[in-house]
Amino acid sequence: MFLCGVAELLDSEQVRFAIVLRLTGAAIAALGLVLQLI
Repeated sequence: MFLCGVAELLDSEQVRFAIVLRLTGAAIAALGLVLQLI
C-alpha cells in the first residue's frame, strides 16, 4: 500500500523533475569538489 503511494508520487512530472534537478545539482557540486582537489 505504501509502495503504491510512492509509485504514484514518483509518477508526477513535477516530482520527477525535482529529483532530476537535485541529482544534477549534486553531480555539479561533486564535480566542483573534484576540480578543487586537483
